[in-house]
Amino acid sequence: MKVTRQEVVELALYWAMNFYRDRSLEVVGLKFEIQPLRFWLIMFNKAGTNEAFCAVELPDGTIVEPQDEKGM
Repeated sequence: MKVTRQEVVELALYWAMNFYRDRSLEVVGLKFEIQPLRFWLIMFNKAGTNEAFCAVELPDGTIVEPQDEKGM
């Protein structure tokens, strides 16, 4: 199953608002990468600032959860 571009944005924004605990995030960029594997890179800014955040989403809509080095 693949998700549409609009679904990618909606899923990533919902995830980011919950993960970063910030409802003021705005999508400022969306890019589909094919190396080293296929994924969407969604970029956000906190409204009214230059703070940047991102999400990585696989073509099926799965969000790649961040891991710290200790958790690996």
